[in-house]
Amino acid sequence: MNCNTTEKNLIFFLENKLDPTVSGQLSDHLKECAHCSKQYDRLQQVMLQIPEMKQSNPNHFLFTRIEQKISANAQEQQQPIPVFARIFNPLIVSVLMIATAFVGLYLFTQTPATGNAESGDQVAVIAGQYEMNTSDQDIMETYYLTEE
Repeated sequence: MNCNTTEKNLIFFLENKLDPTVSGQLSDHLKECAHCSKQYDRLQQVMLQIPEMKQSNPNHFLFTRIEQKISANAQEQQQPIPVFARIFNPLIVSVLMIATAFVGLYLFTQTPATGNAESGDQVAVIAGQYEMNTSDQDIMETYYLTEE
């Protein structure tokens, strides 16, 4: 038997799945060939370690423990927010919102509404500045009063 055939059949030889005649030939080759004998010894060591690897079960709580350690480290690294920042940040936001509301109301009351008596007076003043005749004033009044 040659080395190539022996190496292909080593696993079957270890598991006793070869014919007795082939097994005998392989055993004789292992006694004669140092290289194949070393390969057989290595394979035998690996095969002995496999059952030990199968028996070691991973801890089911490993993920939970790792997650807890990560969150604990994150909490340690997180800097505490100063007291004045916790108080003044919401206060500043509230003041800005109220100020925005007042500015909006002020601008709303200062803007003339279309269609009331004051806007008609303003149209007449504008028309008077340009010295328009009555028909031109009517056109301008219609234009400004219907504009939105």
